[in-house]
Amino acid sequence: MTSPTAGQVVTTPTSTVTGTATAGAVLTVRLDGTVVATVTVDGTGQWSVPLTGLTQGNHTVTVEAVVERPSRLYWAAMLDGQRPDTLYVTDPTVSATPLATISVGSDADGVTASRDGLRVYVSHEHGVDVVDTTTNTVLTTIDLAGHTHLGSIHPTRNELWVAQRDLNRIARVDTATNTVLGFVALAGEKPHDVVFAPDGSRAYSSNIENSISVIDATSGAVLSTLPIGNNNRRLLMNQDGSRLYVTAYGQNAVVVMDTSVQPPTVVTTIPLQSPVEDLVFNPDFSRLYASLPEASPPVIAVIDPATNVRVTADTIRGSMTDIRDLAIDPWGTGEQIVGGNAGFSQVYSPVTRGPIPDRQTTVADSFRIYDSDWARQRETATASVTFAVDLTADVGVHKTHAGDFVVGQDGVYTIAITNHGPAAMPVGTVVEDVVPTGLTVVAAQGTGWACAASGQTVTCSATAALPALATSTVQITVIPQASVGDSVINRACITAANDANPTNDCDDDLTTILHPSLGIVKRSTPPNGTAVAAGNTITYFLDVTNTGTAPLTGVTVRDAIPEATAFIAADPVVAPVDGVLTWVIGDLAVGATQTVQFQVRVLPIGTTVAIRNVAQAASDQTSEQDSNLLIHPFDPTSISLVSFDAVIMGGMVDLRWVTGSEVNTLGFHLYRSTTPNRNEATRVTTSLIPSQGATGGSYHMTDVSVVAPLGQWSYWLEEIELTGQTTWYGPVTVRMHTIYSPAVMR
Repeated sequence: MTSPTAGQVVTTPTSTVTGTATAGAVLTVRLDGTVVATVTVDGTGQWSVPLTGLTQGNHTVTVEAVVERPSRLYWAAMLDGQRPDTLYVTDPTVSATPLATISVGSDADGVTASRDGLRVYVSHEHGVDVVDTTTNTVLTTIDLAGHTHLGSIHPTRNELWVAQRDLNRIARVDTATNTVLGFVALAGEKPHDVVFAPDGSRAYSSNIENSISVIDATSGAVLSTLPIGNNNRRLLMNQDGSRLYVTAYGQNAVVVMDTSVQPPTVVTTIPLQSPVEDLVFNPDFSRLYASLPEASPPVIAVIDPATNVRVTADTIRGSMTDIRDLAIDPWGTGEQIVGGNAGFSQVYSPVTRGPIPDRQTTVADSFRIYDSDWARQRETATASVTFAVDLTADVGVHKTHAGDFVVGQDGVYTIAITNHGPAAMPVGTVVEDVVPTGLTVVAAQGTGWACAASGQTVTCSATAALPALATSTVQITVIPQASVGDSVINRACITAANDANPTNDCDDDLTTILHPSLGIVKRSTPPNGTAVAAGNTITYFLDVTNTGTAPLTGVTVRDAIPEATAFIAADPVVAPVDGVLTWVIGDLAVGATQTVQFQVRVLPIGTTVAIRNVAQAASDQTSEQDSNLLIHPFDPTSISLVSFDAVIMGGMVDLRWVTGSEVNTLGFHLYRSTTPNRNEATRVTTSLIPSQGATGGSYHMTDVSVVAPLGQWSYWLEEIELTGQTTWYGPVTVRMHTIYSPAVMR
């Protein structure tokens, strides 16, 4: 065998056994003692057999090779006089020409082939010659100190039993060592032939003294001797060992015995017209042929073993004067019978019921041909190998991430799954990751994995096996929320059906979470709360600071030019757009502060109000943040405005203002806009709200025409004097539920 090799570790439940052998050899392949295949080696000497269903552990493959050569007929010709006889080797079904001749001991009575066809044993007057059928030479002679006759090979043991008629015994020979094991004594019975039951438990001998002996084939003990027949010659058993056929030569009959019972009983006696010498079955046991050497002319009788009746119409006529031996190739078709007699052998056809022309082998000086046997060389060789099957896999995970995670931004975890072998990681292996609270799962995927998320739990199932020493990855995308802490520990675990090492099945990953935060502080010169008059200059400073733990990008600052002021300049230089200044600061490192400033000039208003200002700052990572409110009081003009406020109530805006005094005031109108630009405002009041008198008053109006939630609303209060002159106050802005007090415009 070339594979698997001894000690090899197979990591799959399937494998292939391969090897080389003699072309045409038949191989029987066993796995742990069970036959899994029978194959024939191809013309190049190669063979292979797949193995499936291999389980964990050690396994042994055993291969038995059998090479079977063409069958050959070995028959002994007894020559005239006291001299060596000749053993002929022929293929009579093809040609009458002998393939070889072998000189053997004189008075050769019996020819018996071994089960493997590599030896032929020739019984003669001095013992048994052992013939090597490969070289067709006599290897040795087993001396039995007396004439030997017909014999038989034990079906399971290396034993030849051969009858010694004149010594009233059966010799037992060890064919492995060609030594005599012992004898079975049959007092006065003169055994002539011996056969075994198919299972090797019994032996039967035909005795010239009109009896049949039953012998225990293991101990050699004679179990019974039955008075059967007359001048009994040869024995034949059927395929299953239930029938024994005896040629009762002196009775002109074949005796059929039932050997399924012990001692055997006679089933029937088949009468024939003359003495019977030999019996042979065709290969399928459907016909029994009997030689009648003294019939005139000699014939071969045909018997139906199913009915034990002679089929007279099928009788085969002989071409010789003394047909004694019969032989049919047990591996052939059964259409040719070889008959042996004095002087020659002849092949007969059961189909034509006569001799086949040109199939006669003549033997000069032959006295008779008494026995033959077919030999088919069957060479065997065995090889075995033990290998191991290891279906386990050491599967481990390693969890990583790139950089720190930032609140509000995608973060990606990578889970590396490595199969350290030796077997493949199976389909259905599961990776599970319970994502920490505060991280929202956005996506999970991996080549060869099917992933799904349920709440914080991500489960990925392998859709393809992972070979040994291979790695695959699963990626989980999350977004940290503001509620998450400064760090989290995320654990991933793997579960594989064949994992043999649990120590690397889980891995923890410590992740730092960065929280972006932006602050804006507003200051001014003159300081907050300082009263200003028309013509004064106010300088506003906007300090923007990264107050979080994450770098910020896209930082912007926005500030609306206060009402009742005029823009002068800004640093860095920007120009107002629709009354709003916008600075693009860009990146802002953690803890860094960037300051911008602008100047305005106070316009003459003529009223006692406050100039109010709030700025906003935003970044790519943070939403817009308001600064602190700066208020600069202003000297009074026609009215003293104590307060002007707007509050969201139930989806509407409640507007209230209070005056401390009113001079020449006719009444008020209210205006609203979604931008800080008063020029885009529309009037809310449908009619003038009348003045409550010189001592001032408290006013209230509800704006029901807004639809919540809107982003932002700005309101202005217009005072109309008796002279028709107008003064503007505001705006007051309602945004994100935050209310800003008014600045003043005229």
